[in-house]
Amino acid sequence: MFLSGIKSLSIDIYNVITHVMDLTIHCTLSEYFLLSVAVGILGIGLAKIVYDDDGGDDDDDDDDDDDDDDDDGDGDGDGDGDGHGHGNGDANGVGDGDDNDDDD
Repeated sequence: MFLSGIKSLSIDIYNVITHVMDLTIHCTLSEYFLLSVAVGILGIGLAKIVYDDDGGDDDDDDDDDDDDDDDDGDGDGDGDGDGHGHGNGDANGVGDGDDNDDDD
């Protein structure tokens, strides 16, 4: 149904353009042909935008591990660490500060 609406819209645009060209007395056949080609290219471009058929999924996620790691690095570093933090310290907790890792 949506495709028929786009088709109808493109036909309406084409009819308006051809009507304007019919009103123009000095319109040559080559100008008419070029305008027809331009309208066709615009229609194809619109169809490609509406129907994005790239064969893949439409979500733009990078499938990254978007964990909420809040590693502010200002703690005293007295813990033993669990190796999940991606902050300023190492996995042993030596001077790594606060590891508010939510992916546990």
